[in-house]
Amino acid sequence: MPFRLLIPLGLVCVFLPLHHGAPGPDGTAPDPAHYRERVKAMFYHAYDSYLENAFPYDELRPLTCDGHDTWGSFSLTLIDALDTLLILGNTSEFQRVVEVLQDNVDFDIDVNASVFETNIRAFQTPTGMPYGTVNLLHGVNPGETPVTCTAGIGTFIVEFATLSSLTGDPVFEDVARLALMRLWESRSDIGLVGNHIDVLTGKWVAQDAGIGAGVDSYFEYLVKGAILLQDKKLMAMFLEYNRAIRNYTHFDDWYLWVQMYKGTVSMPVFQSLEAYWPGLQSLIGDIDNAMRTFLNYYTVWKQFGGLPEFYNIAQGYTVEKREGYPLRPELIESAMYLYRATGDPTLLELGRDAVESIEKISKVECGFATLLVEILMRPTISIRGQKLKMSDEMSKDCLSILYNTCVCTEGVTKRLAEKNDFVIFLFTLMTSKKTFLQTATLIEDILGVKKEMIRLDEVPNLSSLVSNFDQQQLANFCRILAVTISEMDTGNDDKHTLLAKNAQQKKSLSLGPSAAEINQAALLSIPGFVERLCKLATRKVSESTGTASFLQELEEWYTWLDNALVLDALMRVASEESEHSQGTSGDNALPHTSARTQLPQSMKIMHEIMYKLEVLYVLCVLLMGRQRNQVHRMIAEFKLIPGLNNLFDKLIWRKHSASALVLHGHNQNCDCSPDITLKIQFLRLLQSFSDHHEKGQNLHSSAVQQPRSCPLPFEPICFRNKYLLLNNQELNELSAISLKANIPEVEAVLNTDRSLVCDGKRGLLTRLLQVMKKEPAESSFRFWQARAVESFLRGTTSYADQMFLLKRGLLEHILYCIVDSECKSRDVLQSYFDLLGELMKFNVDAFKRFNKYINTDAKVFLKQINSSLVDSNMLVRCVTLSLDRFENQVDMKVAEVLSECRLLAYISQVPTQMSFLFRLINIIHVQTLTQVHWHPEAADMHSVRLPLALQENVSCLNTSLVILMLARRKERLPLYLRLLQRMEHSKKYPGFLLNNFHNLLRFWQQHYLHKDKDSTCLENSSCISFSYWKETVSILLNPDRQSPSALVSYIEEPYMDIDRDFTEE
Repeated sequence: MPFRLLIPLGLVCVFLPLHHGAPGPDGTAPDPAHYRERVKAMFYHAYDSYLENAFPYDELRPLTCDGHDTWGSFSLTLIDALDTLLILGNTSEFQRVVEVLQDNVDFDIDVNASVFETNIRAFQTPTGMPYGTVNLLHGVNPGETPVTCTAGIGTFIVEFATLSSLTGDPVFEDVARLALMRLWESRSDIGLVGNHIDVLTGKWVAQDAGIGAGVDSYFEYLVKGAILLQDKKLMAMFLEYNRAIRNYTHFDDWYLWVQMYKGTVSMPVFQSLEAYWPGLQSLIGDIDNAMRTFLNYYTVWKQFGGLPEFYNIAQGYTVEKREGYPLRPELIESAMYLYRATGDPTLLELGRDAVESIEKISKVECGFATLLVEILMRPTISIRGQKLKMSDEMSKDCLSILYNTCVCTEGVTKRLAEKNDFVIFLFTLMTSKKTFLQTATLIEDILGVKKEMIRLDEVPNLSSLVSNFDQQQLANFCRILAVTISEMDTGNDDKHTLLAKNAQQKKSLSLGPSAAEINQAALLSIPGFVERLCKLATRKVSESTGTASFLQELEEWYTWLDNALVLDALMRVASEESEHSQGTSGDNALPHTSARTQLPQSMKIMHEIMYKLEVLYVLCVLLMGRQRNQVHRMIAEFKLIPGLNNLFDKLIWRKHSASALVLHGHNQNCDCSPDITLKIQFLRLLQSFSDHHEKGQNLHSSAVQQPRSCPLPFEPICFRNKYLLLNNQELNELSAISLKANIPEVEAVLNTDRSLVCDGKRGLLTRLLQVMKKEPAESSFRFWQARAVESFLRGTTSYADQMFLLKRGLLEHILYCIVDSECKSRDVLQSYFDLLGELMKFNVDAFKRFNKYINTDAKVFLKQINSSLVDSNMLVRCVTLSLDRFENQVDMKVAEVLSECRLLAYISQVPTQMSFLFRLINIIHVQTLTQVHWHPEAADMHSVRLPLALQENVSCLNTSLVILMLARRKERLPLYLRLLQRMEHSKKYPGFLLNNFHNLLRFWQQHYLHKDKDSTCLENSSCISFSYWKETVSILLNPDRQSPSALVSYIEEPYMDIDRDFTEE
């Protein structure tokens, strides 16, 4: 149980006088002595439960009856209870606890303690304002943030001045006074202070001014410090603040949050932490104002039986996800001060209400969450029209308590996740707008820890439920769908090897579709579902706000307030906007209402970004699922691509990042902002939309295809739709390129429905290329951008597509990044090498342009290839395939390129090919391929991780096979194998390389055994039929030691090790 529970109980005990007269619940006069005894009993219930179940931890968790450390790992609840024990007159227990603490508590421990919560500081900063956290053993950590809240700086003078008085050492009071003065000197021109400040620079980071969270006890300690120390200067400081607060934040006896430099409203809410203010006003003699404000606050208490954390003043109700009452003592304290100042007996009603409310809503044994589940799942006693009906208000209250319980108490969410019938039932509560957001939030948290994926087809009336959602509800619902349609993560330990995953996939095929696939099918069966998602993804910000009032828009925004990513984004927005506000504050008069109630455009944009990234994620998952062809057609039909094109400049890529972006796994580990995540989701969707990894018929016409392009027997749906990334003018340009080159126009271009393509001066692909070329060298966006553009080229090579991109300077940009920009990111370099290979493959004009740019820097470029062969192997493969094609063509332009291009000349040399082959085989091992590793920067909002084994190591194996297949075609395979054997011996480990290669090829056979999709990809990208791939592998694995093309013929008997069993059951 949090230690703060002991505070209100002690206050109530002091507050209730030993006389009669205050009306009781039934109108009769209560017995104050009775209530005092009840308060004592409540205190000892909490106190004894802590001692029995939680000591020596900081706090008791009352729902699980155990303890945990929070603020410092030194029995903080017991320390905090000492003064309450004295107030209750229990001196013997006080003495016992002091002795226990002396014997058991050690403050010289390696623990990061909250400086504010434990009143311990680290004050050695340039400004004299303390850090927010300090390590009790080592002091301030090197990486500690310098950003501290205002209250965390100004709440020391009472304790520290007392400490100086008791010890005779003035240093404690001196540092506390210095911190107060630095805050005073940092106030704005209109006399307000913000919420968070950088203690090193003195710059305000969060500029919201108010009297609540983050600021509250600063004002409180100015007054109490002034009274304790009889210090007129401290009181003068508070009175000056009080005038500014009344001028800019005071409305109808409420206090709002405003921008500290302008005084414009930022949040029209009452926070429960603000309830100390009437008591503070009473201490300075401002009784009338204190009583009016107190009555406002008490009205909220009466409405809910406690003070919610946030209360929307305009709406007269709680703010979503801020409904809980964490047993704060502030309002009880104000009532106590006002009663002592006025003697008004009506104030005693709050004391009585506090006793009744706290005991009613807070007293628990264990398992309170289970009771709430039962209440939710059965009708209440409220009768309407002779029918039992669940009260929406009761449902909302139960859901809010459950959500806060899940957040605050470990293990509750997992226990709820085990109740599958309850999880299904929660979906039915989403039919009511009053309970929608609480339900959606709770479902999302529960599904995040649920071991087995829920099936949406078990949700009653799913189609009707989703169809009745408004657009905002549907966008929120996408947060739930993100969990239900994504395949569950199998983990990254060594047991989940690539072979095991292959076996699992084969088993899954025999068992039928997975739960995620069933859920995807269920959603796609809902009429209009994809169309509505497309509309959400492409609506403009102006369309999303409509004619809603300021307060309605702000209330909608609150639904996102608990998202740390949004708060980070708002922090940046506030920082940017402060550049325009500092030094330009207005008159001291109250700003005009219209200026104060205008919702910032930046907030509207961020709100829309949060919705769109969820929607784009769902669309992206559906694009990669079993029904991807259906989804491709629907997305094209509903004009998602042209819609995104219209949003590109103003929303999706509205500004470039100022620094390199290192992305991490989203949700649990990600520190990506919504802006960043939206860009990544957008790029992933473009990649999925253009991706050519579709099932097709194998090419059997010849072992190695010879024509300039290798058309498929049929073109998959995505190949046709990828041209929707262009506009009509750009499609005409593709046709002109084909005509000029005297080659047949790509059928997919001819078949593209021109009514569905991008409009405007530039298509989406061209816009992407423009921002790609402006991206900073180390930006991780480059990885995603290159992948998206590569997916447009991937598959069957199209000369027209390549020339379209070459004309836009893509080749020069790629070469600049690889050679001249000093880019150090492996992932970016790999993606650029891969893109370069697809851009140049089989294209003489591309090689000619390449040679013109790189001729003087050829050594630098070749060094890059050789220094990172794992990353550049796809380029090596494409150049090798192109060289083979060119050598078999009789054409003057081809002959000229072959004679002049240093890259082709380098790759054509047998020693070069042997060096690549030796290193590619030596890079990878069966153990590597049978253990899944994870791509370090392939992070997006739902932790989609790319296996290195598939992405890199299998790719290296396939590149080595391409070299040997082409050698086989030229009847030089035995020569290459002999050279590999000699290289083995020269490196002093005979047999090791060829044994490893033999095992790798056995793995290759198993890996591609049932992978029609992957085998078709190999076939299309290389223009070599997959049957030729399989034949070459079979020849190499021939067990006949007399075969000149069999690996075993080149492994000497003493070094033979080809029968290793690397398979897994």
